[in-house]
Amino acid sequence: MDELQKIVKRHQYVAKASTAFIYGILVSIAMNFFWTPGKIYSSGVTGLAQLVATLTKRYFPMVFFHPSVALLLFVLNLPLFVLAWQQIGHRFTFLPF
Repeated sequence: MDELQKIVKRHQYVAKASTAFIYGILVSIAMNFFWTPGKIYSSGVTGLAQLVATLTKRYFPMVFFHPSVALLLFVLNLPLFVLAWQQIGHRFTFLPF
């Protein structure tokens, strides 16, 4: 029974990690092929990153570097990641379901 529980637990972990990976791929496809070309803004941190990227391109055209949506997503999610790690725990931070 112990061996069976280990196998089930490992299978659940792999299923959760696979689901998170596939979700990330699908969202990146949606962002690059639909949201950005169609000028559709998402909600939450993703929408904020899109909005900041658009505003910097539109209102600061003389700036040498315009941050991409991907870079802004990383920068905006980093404090949330650290906060979740400290307040909730490392298991929830990586696999929140």
